[in-house]
Amino acid sequence: MAKVLTQAAIDAIWPGDKRREIPDGRTPGLYLIVQPSGARSWAYRYRVDGRARKVTFGDYPTIALASARDRAAKAKTLIIDGKDPGVERREAKVEAKAKAAAEAAPLDLIETVARTFIERHAKRQTRQRSWTEAQRIFEHDILPAWGKRRLSTITRADTYALLDPIVDRAPVLAGRVLSVLKTVGRFARDRGIIETNPFFEIRAPALAPPRERVLDEREIRVLMLALDAEPYPLGPLTKVLLLTAARRAEVGEMKWGELDLDAKIWRLPAARSKNHRAHELPLPDAVIDILRQLPRIESTDLVFTADGATASHSFHRGKLRLHARMEATLGESIPSWSYHDLRRSAASHMASLAISPHVIEAILNHKSGAIKGIARVYNRFEYQPEQRAALAAWARRVHEIATGEAAENVVAFAKAKA
Repeated sequence: MAKVLTQAAIDAIWPGDKRREIPDGRTPGLYLIVQPSGARSWAYRYRVDGRARKVTFGDYPTIALASARDRAAKAKTLIIDGKDPGVERREAKVEAKAKAAAEAAPLDLIETVARTFIERHAKRQTRQRSWTEAQRIFEHDILPAWGKRRLSTITRADTYALLDPIVDRAPVLAGRVLSVLKTVGRFARDRGIIETNPFFEIRAPALAPPRERVLDEREIRVLMLALDAEPYPLGPLTKVLLLTAARRAEVGEMKWGELDLDAKIWRLPAARSKNHRAHELPLPDAVIDILRQLPRIESTDLVFTADGATASHSFHRGKLRLHARMEATLGESIPSWSYHDLRRSAASHMASLAISPHVIEAILNHKSGAIKGIARVYNRFEYQPEQRAALAAWARRVHEIATGEAAENVVAFAKAKA
């Protein structure tokens, strides 16, 4: 049985040739670590979900014996409450470091303003979808260029230098970036962080004409070939996009709790819908088969995720990879396409299959179009049989395009033939 550690016993311990862990007989799990160099520290060993864990408390004598026992007791309380002391300690360190950095930084440091804006304004006054998009814009389009700069030093020329490359690549996104900048500039001015909003008089970039890109059947065939070679999550995610005509963000953030695979229904909540309308979409057998083959990650409800914590987001690089494979298969260049073009392509090809416009509109969950006025209220969740038949017909057509074979009742996608 381990001996109870005392101050005198600790002081009498001499270092040896190897690292030693000396248990405290009074506090199960608490160990004094003695290094060959003579350095001493405290560690607490425990188990969570049957797995061994260790958390360190600091060096001795900075952390005295009584303090080490007290910390061990608090760690045991966390375990009883179902928490992991090591995780709690790491998170506390990260939070303390971030707080210290924020306190040491100028108030108008742009990365500090952005963090404050998201926490104090966006999360409290906007929908989750809105603030997560603003956060994404900061992380991907603003902070890499300006994160370490002070908001008070940003000039009009700086703003156009940031926006112009985005305008050339994605004009709609550039407008969203400017909108976020104007809002955060107003937020910082109202809080007294800066005197004037540097983005107030910046004009919105001119929008490009609406896209009309529709992938033809030859392009759909080589896209399916490229997707067969693309692993989870992007490969199956893109197939679901093409087969359902759904929006990229809605599929990318799909949750298992929204799916009823037995009933073959995807219930998209209003909070995740672009137009804030709940949507029940019948799923064809081809989509059900794809979903049933996906990995289920216990730590998340997300259907498509690369890290088990966040929804898939590497769409741009993935699209470039798919586009290059498509061109390599065809042996020629093809016009650029976007993920939204898959939605337009699905709708256009469904129309060519003589599917009624109001059914296509129901599938797309559009607010306006073939169904107007009071009829829209009563038809919100109608046309389920028609939608199911339409999406089944579209799945069969995609299978025929991809394989060159007629399909009567397609359940799964076979490998497409070149």
